[in-house]
Amino acid sequence: MHWEAKHKNKYRESYGPHERLMKFIEQHREEFGNKILDIDCGNGRNLVPLTEQGFDVTGLDISDEVLKKLTERLEDNDLNAKLVQGETAHLPFEENNFDSIISLGTIHYNKWKDVQQSFEEAKRVLRDDGFFFLKVRSINDTAQPRKQIKDDEDSPEVGLDRKSTRLNSSHTDISRMPSSA
Repeated sequence: MHWEAKHKNKYRESYGPHERLMKFIEQHREEFGNKILDIDCGNGRNLVPLTEQGFDVTGLDISDEVLKKLTERLEDNDLNAKLVQGETAHLPFEENNFDSIISLGTIHYNKWKDVQQSFEEAKRVLRDDGFFFLKVRSINDTAQPRKQIKDDEDSPEVGLDRKSTRLNSSHTDISRMPSSA
């Protein structure tokens, strides 16, 4: 993906906050904790409203272009959030650093080994019993055209074969990450 070019063309700038996420947080605010990592925060569709609600939010994105725009948006609204350029497979944060992590519709753009590493990294930086609010595309999702991502020879192809993936829905799953023991 050419994320810099996509964001220069106002990629997903009209997207508002994710309704299920906001409703879940409203219902479980105390459990969700205050310190949140928004993985692939993009234009801040969730980061900005969470910051407005008083959460301590850190946004991570691979695109320098989108982070510059988001910095301006935060400044225009007198809001403070930490923004970091980086990749999901190599999170530049200390262990057990976040109460909750949000990753909505982005992790599946990685190659399989990076998807696996991204989950390991999320587990590493998430506090014990923290929430990981995750949304990925299902193989049954036909709302948008699919693009096959070729992995290395050593990695299996994922998301292309119903027999290998066993994914059956395109809705958001909410689960607690197991504590590392």
